[in-house]
Amino acid sequence: MTIIVDSREQLPYEFEGAIRKAPTGDYSVVGFENQIALERKALNDFLACVGRERDRFERELERMRTIPFAALVLEASLADVLRNAGGLHPYSLIGTIAAWTMRYRLPILFAENRTLAETLTARLLAKAAKYVHWE
Repeated sequence: MTIIVDSREQLPYEFEGAIRKAPTGDYSVVGFENQIALERKALNDFLACVGRERDRFERELERMRTIPFAALVLEASLADVLRNAGGLHPYSLIGTIAAWTMRYRLPILFAENRTLAETLTARLLAKAAKYVHWE
């Protein structure tokens, strides 16, 4: 399995043998670009996507909606998101997470830090590639 890292990704995970391209999402797998897409967000980036960059990010989520194995991995816990909400109301954040999960059929997975998010991303890509083979 060869992992694709979005060429625009500013702080990419270090996956051995990965190549740089511009797939939908930040990470995919060679040969499965239309079937696997993972979006990675650090806490501040996620909060910006909920707030001032929402329209742009929701267009990205619309593209991801067509991909059978798509997910959003956050480098933060839900408690971290709510504690650091900036000017966003915590109920609004929870509402957005619920809405995006249901509207875009997008699992939103919380990893407490970058290291755990990187491990989770690698496992998700491997499992998705395995399941694509089964279909």
